[in-house]
Amino acid sequence: MDRNARPGRWVRDLELADPGLRVEPACSKATIQRFNEVLGEKPVEWGVRTAHDMVARMAEIMPDFAAGSSQFLALQLGVESGVLGVLNSLASGKVTGDGESTEAVQSAREYVHKRIPLALVLATVRRGHSWLTESLMRECTRIVAPDDHVTELTALSELAFEYVDRLAGALGSAYLDEHERWLSTANAVRDEAAHALIAGKDVDVRLASQALRYQVEDRHHIAIFVWQESSLSGEMSLLQSSASKYLDSIGAEGVLLMPQGRFSLWAWGSRRSAFRDNYRDQPFSAGPRLRVTVGVPGVGATGFRQSHLDALEALKVAHLTGIVNNVVVHHRDINLLALLLSNPRSAEQFVARELGSLANNDPQTREIRRTVRSYLETHSPQATAEQLFIARNTVGYRLRRAESVIGHPVTERTVELWAAIVIADATSVERRVEAVAVPLDGAGFSSSTSSTS
Repeated sequence: MDRNARPGRWVRDLELADPGLRVEPACSKATIQRFNEVLGEKPVEWGVRTAHDMVARMAEIMPDFAAGSSQFLALQLGVESGVLGVLNSLASGKVTGDGESTEAVQSAREYVHKRIPLALVLATVRRGHSWLTESLMRECTRIVAPDDHVTELTALSELAFEYVDRLAGALGSAYLDEHERWLSTANAVRDEAAHALIAGKDVDVRLASQALRYQVEDRHHIAIFVWQESSLSGEMSLLQSSASKYLDSIGAEGVLLMPQGRFSLWAWGSRRSAFRDNYRDQPFSAGPRLRVTVGVPGVGATGFRQSHLDALEALKVAHLTGIVNNVVVHHRDINLLALLLSNPRSAEQFVARELGSLANNDPQTREIRRTVRSYLETHSPQATAEQLFIARNTVGYRLRRAESVIGHPVTERTVELWAAIVIADATSVERRVEAVAVPLDGAGFSSSTSSTS
């Protein structure tokens, strides 16, 4: 590096080690273009990927940010904008930024509507600063000549700290301003009424209905959760219109829409009589990358609450298994899977104990698991061969391979073995929707045994 060059210029040499690591930005095209012009496309790609990885780490240790893709997206928007702002400041040799108009600060307002405490928001800033500084220091020592390490690392530490300190102040101000504004609106009253019902508090349902402008008593309810997977997908009006059309298509007579920030929406539909049994057959007409999870219909305040909790649980399962790529996920279709995955850590340990290396995700092992699962559900090697379009001898060979791994015949611990395979298939890296396409309500499965030969 030129010793006369101002510190920080090395940032323009940042780039991904592998072009395959590129991810879609959360920030607007205008924001990305602006940073491309001052930093270059490769440093911006590095920043976007680094932000994505930071958010994934935050979501793992801070469950409030892992509750769904809308929370993840709001966090990604803020972190990504902050990372690019730090890179721009380093390259410029001074702290840059445009105050409260930055997307990082705008994301703070999202957290108000999602009821994420300000203390937690600021904790993510501190963790993010630490992780980003570590990453930049590694890159700096890789790019910069050893004689310049001290100068560059000192400048990096000082500028990154100053930028993040200012950002934290702006985030706090934006959060508190939005919180005060929100409390002064009628939406806050509706929000409190809905949360009280969802929490199962002892509330006057008649007064809650008046606050919501939605009849809760003596009505059948179905709840949905609608979200967009990209900040570029559209506006809240698209979520609202899509939710209204869907609820109308399944016969809702009353509709309640409650935006949750910019990227997601809670909604309920109500009827005097029960919803039709074929409501799950109704397609969801939505814009690009718009998704919906649907709860099980229920009656009165209890049904209002439980259907909403079902929709949120379906969202959790959709993200854990990868069926989030489906436009519509009905809780009734994945209720057993939801039970099996209610404690992801315990489910992971259960799979490891029951399957051992049969839980691996290489193609050959997946085929063996698929064969064992089919056999457990059909109780017949011949039926398994016909179902999978393979020879009966192949079925026998694969079952014996499985038995050698798990240490006992597949005709023993059949319920546990089947459940472990269902979990392993649903949570595999491949995220294959077909892995959970077989009905998971227990139909067609029993613990009866038959010969595997």
